[in-house]
Amino acid sequence: TGAVSGLVSATALQPLDLLKTRIQQKGTTKKRVNALSRVHPIFRFITSTVQNIVRKDGFLALWRGTAPTITRNVPGVALYFYALQNIRSAIAIIPPLNERNRPNVSTLPKASHGGNLLAGAMSRTIVGLVLNPITVIKARFESDRYAYRSMMEGFRALRQSPGGLTQGLLASALRDAPYAGLFVMSYEFLKEQNGKSIPMHWVTRKPEYTCHLSGGCAALFATTITHPFDVIKTNMQVNPARFPSLTRSGLSLAKDRGIIGCFDGMLLRVVKKVLSSVIAWTVYESLLLYSSTKM
Repeated sequence: TGAVSGLVSATALQPLDLLKTRIQQKGTTKKRVNALSRVHPIFRFITSTVQNIVRKDGFLALWRGTAPTITRNVPGVALYFYALQNIRSAIAIIPPLNERNRPNVSTLPKASHGGNLLAGAMSRTIVGLVLNPITVIKARFESDRYAYRSMMEGFRALRQSPGGLTQGLLASALRDAPYAGLFVMSYEFLKEQNGKSIPMHWVTRKPEYTCHLSGGCAALFATTITHPFDVIKTNMQVNPARFPSLTRSGLSLAKDRGIIGCFDGMLLRVVKKVLSSVIAWTVYESLLLYSSTKM
C-alpha cells in the first residue's frame, strides 16, 4: 500500500519538485529580495522558469528526474509506512508514549502526541539514511548543472567524488526528522479534531474526508517549519564545491540571499507536500481499511 501511494504521488507531482530544485539552485539575490517579497513576482519567477525549461528541452522535460524520484519514493514510502507502523506498535505498549483513553481515528496503532512525534521522526530518519544516494542523484537530475543520461551514470559520478554518497545527509536529517515528526503528530491530532467537527456519518461512510483535510493541513504546517533545511540540502547536493558543509552552506545562503532566500521554492514545496500527503495517506489508509474489512 505504501508503494502504491508513493508511485502515484511521485509521478503526478514531479514537475513541482523539478521547479523547486531549479529555483533553489538559482536562488534569490539581495537585489531581488524586495521584489520577491511580494506575491506576484514569485509567480512570474515560477512562470519564467517553466517557460525556459519547455523552450529549451520540451514539455516532457518538466518530468526530468522522475526515474530517481520513483526509485526513491516507491520503496521509500513503503519503507516509511512499514517502519512507522512497527515503531508505533512498539510505542503503543510504553505507558508514557501511549494514551489509551484517546479515540483511535487511524488505521495506525494508537500513541500519544509525543509518541507520534517520535515515531514519525525515527521512521523518516531511517529512510533518509538508507536512500540518501538516490536523493542526491534526484536533485542533480532536476538541476541544470548535470547532464546525467542515466541513474547508473549518476551513481558512478557520486562514487568518484569524495563524500558524494552522503552529500547533504545532515541537512536532510535536520529537515526530515522534524518534518515527519511534526506531520504525524499534527495529522493524528487534526484527525481527532475533524472527527469531532465533521458529521459522524461522513466519517464512517467517507473516512477519506478526514485524511484529505488532516493530511493537507499537517503537511502545510510541517513544510513551513522545516523549509530552510531543504534549501541548504538542495544546494549542498547540487553544488558541493561551493556548499561543502551544513554550517558554511547556511551562512553563505543567508549572506548571499538574505532571510527570504532561505525560503526559496517554499510555495512549490508546500503545494507538492500538501498534495502528496493527501494522496499518500488517503491511499494508504483506504487500502489498509479495505484490506482489514476483507480479512
